[in-house]
Amino acid sequence: MNNEEKRSVENLVLAIVRTELANRRTLLAYLNTALALFVSGIGMLKLTEDNWLEWLGFALVPVSIVVAIIGVVDFPPNGFKPPASSRFASAKLSLDLLS
Repeated sequence: MNNEEKRSVENLVLAIVRTELANRRTLLAYLNTALALFVSGIGMLKLTEDNWLEWLGFALVPVSIVVAIIGVVDFPPNGFKPPASSRFASAKLSLDLLS
């Protein structure tokens, strides 16, 4: 393997790692949003006397659950896997060694 191929494999491995980290960051953003919506909904239910704020609290709790479910479903459970071809075989091997 010459230097250009090694550099190409290293770039591919780094791209895969960046993609996995971005996926994790996106999941955390979904969960952060869901938690903020849930806490806001519960706060409106417990701390307000207004009827319309109570209804808004009732609406925010299920919305927060849906946002959390979307975030978890959207997150790939095993991370990003490169295509199984001979071109990416060495990158896949390198990625497996890093894991």
